[in-house]
Amino acid sequence: MSRKTKILLSVFFIVAFTAGTFFGSAVNAAGGLTKLTDVYLNNDISVVINGAVFNAKDPQDGSTYVPMTYKGRTYLPLRAVAEAVGLPVDYDSNTKTAYLGTKPNTAGGPVQDVYINATPEYAGSAERYVTKKIDAGRLTTLTGKTFEFGYCGDTGRFMKPTFLCDFKYKRLKFTLYSAWDQKELETGYSSPDTPLALEITDEHGTIIKSIKDLKHGTELEFDIDCIDYKSLEVYCTGGATIIGEPKFVK
Repeated sequence: MSRKTKILLSVFFIVAFTAGTFFGSAVNAAGGLTKLTDVYLNNDISVVINGAVFNAKDPQDGSTYVPMTYKGRTYLPLRAVAEAVGLPVDYDSNTKTAYLGTKPNTAGGPVQDVYINATPEYAGSAERYVTKKIDAGRLTTLTGKTFEFGYCGDTGRFMKPTFLCDFKYKRLKFTLYSAWDQKELETGYSSPDTPLALEITDEHGTIIKSIKDLKHGTELEFDIDCIDYKSLEVYCTGGATIIGEPKFVK
């Protein structure tokens, strides 16, 4: 699967929103709750998302959800899995409907934007991807601001993650923090006065945006129309540069 989450399980994987109510996405839970027998907590099942072990946790107390197995199928909470791969989740208690991604406009008013975190499955590669939980230091700027997730530079090298627009997202938004890291400054590879660069190109190599004189420590917001692009490559210099919290808008 190219852009879908690669989830490795030893059995067929299905997710569940609440106990007894199982479905995929935006499916009405008709018929109410059904009491099941022969349901087992399965501690032998491991879930791996983008190369990292995933443990679904209760957002209230932080306890870990154990996968449940019923008739050879394994279940995990829908919200925990969806949010782990960057899909927004909403639940309508009146209709007992869960929504993943875009929620249809049923009120007749303007359609609200849906933001999807551009995690590695939306960027073609997990290279340079960092979360606050894994390494907060690499996501922290000189002013002390820390991003929740993003793509980080490396000493003496550039980075160029490719975001997969696939002609279906309206915009790509992110915060760019441009900076040399301490090793680059100490070794003379660069100085605080050495300009940094950003270049955004589409799948054909056409330049969409280019800045070649960014100052060390600069922070800029980007909001790029991307509905007409299959992909956008974001090239950046600077070992401490961060593409902070990139999100697709749908």
